[in-house]
Amino acid sequence: MPNYLIDINLPYYFSLWNNEVYVHQVTEYWLVEPAEKAVFEYVLNDEEKYIGLKPATRHIISPSFPDMLIDLGRVFG
Repeated sequence: MPNYLIDINLPYYFSLWNNEVYVHQVTEYWLVEPAEKAVFEYVLNDEEKYIGLKPATRHIISPSFPDMLIDLGRVFG
């Protein structure tokens, strides 16, 4: 299993979030919502439960890659 997963939620696309096989033990999971121009970030805590962080709409920084800043304005256009 990967440690990091980005899932783009499109109307015709099956979201990986709905399938626990893919999400189990992934330490960081982003659900990209193009219609909302937002990224919903979930991180796995020490109790192996996902904690949702504040949705990102302007920029996002990954706890896994703290030096990588993504400008969501450029992503969503």
